Amino acid sequence: MAKKKKSFESLITTHIKKTVNKRITPSKSTSSKTHSIKQKRSNHAKVIQNEAKDQLISTILRKPKSKKQRILKWFYVLLLLIVMSGSGLFVYEEVAPFSPINHYEPTELSAYYQGADGLEGSELHSYLSTLLNSNFVGVNYGVARQALAIADADPNNSSHVLTIYTRESVKGEWDGKTWTREHVWPNSRLGVPRVSNTKINQASDLHNLRAIIQSVNSSRSNKVFDLITTTNTYYPGEDRGDVARILFYMVLKWDILSLVDDILPNDTTTNYTLEGAKMSRFSVLWQWHFEDPVDDFERNRNEVIYGYQNNRNPFIDHPEWVALIFDNPQDLSVEHSNKDFFVLIKEYYQTLKYSIHDKKI
Repeated sequence: MAKKKKSFESLITTHIKKTVNKRITPSKSTSSKTHSIKQKRSNHAKVIQNEAKDQLISTILRKPKSKKQRILKWFYVLLLLIVMSGSGLFVYEEVAPFSPINHYEPTELSAYYQGADGLEGSELHSYLSTLLNSNFVGVNYGVARQALAIADADPNNSSHVLTIYTRESVKGEWDGKTWTREHVWPNSRLGVPRVSNTKINQASDLHNLRAIIQSVNSSRSNKVFDLITTTNTYYPGEDRGDVARILFYMVLKWDILSLVDDILPNDTTTNYTLEGAKMSRFSVLWQWHFEDPVDDFERNRNEVIYGYQNNRNPFIDHPEWVALIFDNPQDLSVEHSNKDFFVLIKEYYQTLKYSIHDKKI
């Protein structure tokens, strides 16, 4: 006998019953050295937000016993909506006040970027695209096993690599088990077949590859990036600025790729095809680039990869160029606060199925 499909309301009610009066405890990093105070504060903020949302959903789903209770219920819901919206509790992550002003000061041009002086917009885009492809020395995907052990080396332990998304520090020597190679722009969305160790193309570009824990690689899959992790989107944590600059590089280097703002579900009919050579969300990546500045880890990685491929990620060397090349998207905090309330509730339910490391609860 087939099981009766549960409604959205019954599923979310069941979840609330399981989580009532419980606090969501942030996951601890396996490497205390790389788990920053900033991340702990961010996790604490998420705990408060999740508890507030649970309370609100519980209020909405509580069955009133009289007409008077129904009226009071919706009045209370409306009041909570006003108060919570005003306090920013509907913004899924800690979103810094956004401004169209370029937050990065211009830096002196090195010899590598000699011809970029005074350029902006399409002219700068065209110049950098040509530069990234001129004298480019592609390496095959197999080389990444050794290259990433150097490029992604943990600054606190050079024999280890610092893995993306979770920042776990693990043994750097390649054994095929401890860590694997992550395509930040997923292989299935690069417009080429699944890469093999002997192939040299956009799927073997070292700038797009990062060391990653195997289980994290599997859970991220080919999801696009967004402020929250759901069945179709992925939040990269403290590496969000790094992710943005990698994807900005990719659209300059490989002209078949494009960044869009729509959420792109996994589509098996377009995976590994030119039609599916897209990533998103552009507006989120733009914001991450400004709120998570370039750090020394990225700068060192850029130098190592330059030694292998003879090209650089210009948005690490000159982060101010993002605002000179790409159009400025609208403020994300406004976009999220204007969403229909019940859409927010359904999106939140999707996120409840995943923990901070995208493991099912």
